[in-house]
Amino acid sequence: MVIGIYGLSPEIRKQNGERLGQRNVETGHIQKLGRKYGKLCSENGLGFFGMDEGERNEARSRGGKTSGNNAYKNKTGIHAFTKEQKQEIGRKSGRKNIETGHIKNLGKTHSKQLNSKLWKCLVTGYITTAGPLTNYQRSRGIDTSLRDEICDK
Repeated sequence: MVIGIYGLSPEIRKQNGERLGQRNVETGHIQKLGRKYGKLCSENGLGFFGMDEGERNEARSRGGKTSGNNAYKNKTGIHAFTKEQKQEIGRKSGRKNIETGHIKNLGKTHSKQLNSKLWKCLVTGYITTAGPLTNYQRSRGIDTSLRDEICDK
């Protein structure tokens, strides 16, 4: 005979754990522990705080990939929406960006930056801005990566 939590089925143990976890979040217990042990780790250079900047970036990258894969697999976040819902969200965001003038300003800023640079074709030596150079190279069957930025106008 098994006594205690191990006498319960795995499903019931999981449900109990979820309820307890939710209660800990609601009471703020988890946040208090995080503050306390986060400060200790920071002071003693443990865990995330013991890594150099490269290791931190690598850890962030792994965490982001894992989180994104889990969201995709579990159909949470943006992955929970249907194709039609995503399109509607995109339309709303687009309208908002147009109304606030964000889109209009972005186009002006980026086009100014893009068109202020001159590029040179490494095969023929032709010099122009990025867009026309791409057309020039494609029309002659030249790989569009064979270019070099030479200067600002």
